[in-house]
Amino acid sequence: MGGMSPVEPQWIGRYRVLRKLGEGGMGQVFLARSEGGRTVAVKVIRPEVAHEPEFRRRFRLEVEAARKVGGACTAPVLDADTEAAVPWVATGYVAGPALHTVVAEDYGPLPEHSVRTLAHGLASALQEIHAAGLVHRDLKPSNVLVTVDGPRVIDFGIARALHPAVGGPATQTGAVLGSPGFMSPEQVRGERVNAASDVFCYGAVLAFAATGRLPFGTPEGGLHALMFRVATEEPDLTGLAEGPLRDVIVCCLAKDPAGRPDVAELVEFTRQHAPAAGPWLPGEVLAGLGRHAAQLLDAESPVAAARVRVATVPDAAGAFGPPPAAEFGPPPPLPAPPREDVVTTESPRGMAIALQALLVVLVLLMLAYLGYQVDVFRTLTDAADTGSALTDAEVDQYKGLFTDLEVLRGLVVVPTIVMWLLWFWRVRINAEAFAPDRHRYRRGWALWGWFTPVASLWIPKLVTDDIWAASDPNGGSARRVPRGFLNAWWVFWVVELIFGLLSFSGMYDWYDSDDPAESRLLLLPNIVDNLLTIAASGFAVAVVGRLTAMQVRRRRAAVAA
Repeated sequence: MGGMSPVEPQWIGRYRVLRKLGEGGMGQVFLARSEGGRTVAVKVIRPEVAHEPEFRRRFRLEVEAARKVGGACTAPVLDADTEAAVPWVATGYVAGPALHTVVAEDYGPLPEHSVRTLAHGLASALQEIHAAGLVHRDLKPSNVLVTVDGPRVIDFGIARALHPAVGGPATQTGAVLGSPGFMSPEQVRGERVNAASDVFCYGAVLAFAATGRLPFGTPEGGLHALMFRVATEEPDLTGLAEGPLRDVIVCCLAKDPAGRPDVAELVEFTRQHAPAAGPWLPGEVLAGLGRHAAQLLDAESPVAAARVRVATVPDAAGAFGPPPAAEFGPPPPLPAPPREDVVTTESPRGMAIALQALLVVLVLLMLAYLGYQVDVFRTLTDAADTGSALTDAEVDQYKGLFTDLEVLRGLVVVPTIVMWLLWFWRVRINAEAFAPDRHRYRRGWALWGWFTPVASLWIPKLVTDDIWAASDPNGGSARRVPRGFLNAWWVFWVVELIFGLLSFSGMYDWYDSDDPAESRLLLLPNIVDNLLTIAASGFAVAVVGRLTAMQVRRRRAAVAA
């Protein structure tokens, strides 16, 4: 049983981690359980890969497409957070060993009736995956799990996201190009991969299950030699008897993608030749599954197992290798959730009320300021139309009024900024307690990010996004709290910041012009700047209220638990 090391997460989104199942080049897989008691496999992407913008875009699209796949022959995608600092996806947990383990380690080649059932199950799974607009790209024995009621295909939701874009660079950090021995010729040549590539891999998996050997040999003689054999030589099907099963494998392993059958044909053909009834696995395999289930009853609980660091062996053939056979089966009861979030979080409601009050005062002041500016703009328009000009007394009166309003604005803006930073620091601390693995920047950026030149145009928004996601009462589930107010506030704030800096130097220039038309033109940017300030402050009130309410609800839920 794989224990949890001290550096592994206790929670991923709303899922309590029980133990690590495996890891590979792209990330780690954890066995976890939801708050409702459902057991899942959560795959966490490595941070160095997740920081690549193109990967995030592809990962987001693949997860959305993979949610549509939920047939009986696949592990369905249940939940995901593609926007987290460390993206993750949760799939249904399949209690069964990998086909590779069964054939290569425990039992050996499967009998023909088992391979026929396997052929129909895999074809049905591919049909569901392709219907969702996905291409698996890495179908191999370690991505096929064996259960009492049939095979299950895993890792179909992110396979395409792990590849470079077509026409892009041939490699990228952590990219998975396929598994040696189960790649299609077009994958070997770096060509566009489509559903026909999965059909080739399907044939290779069936050949392995029936013969116990890779159809194009092992990579022991060199990876390039193996890839050359895949692209140019015929498969070794020695020991596979003549008949429908051999015929379908030969057709699937055709070098030309156009010469391979499509998945719909495979589903129909394998349905006709699948065994009519009876157990699909040999008795020895079924007995092994039963013995393993019995052994799990005596396994240590996750709390006890966590005291011992147990090393796990990464699966070198793929990004998310299957767990060892001893790690399958129903996990022990879920331990009590950690209480750190209760003792380390404080309600930000008091700060939020003070901050919202200051923002409302600022909005009211800016509305009054805007009213006076519009009045002056109309006066200047009338003067320009009649060919007259403002008297010196009128200019001095407006100048004095605007100066007083600027002083009042400064008196309100300064405490608003201070209260904003205090509130923002508080919600950032709370968010770290809620989800310590969800933040892209250290806590100090919650303050200094606002004052860092140029970087202040985007870093505070990223920090806020992480706080928002971590504070979601749904724990990062699909029912995520909308971010409309958050995004609108940020757009208006950035535009106002840039526009305000550009217009500040000429803020008082309209007083110095004797031409009413020119004065009106110089006054217009100040009016626009005030409108942007009012809009940004109004949306900030909504953001403060929404984010504070989210944290209060999440904290109450933690206390109640």
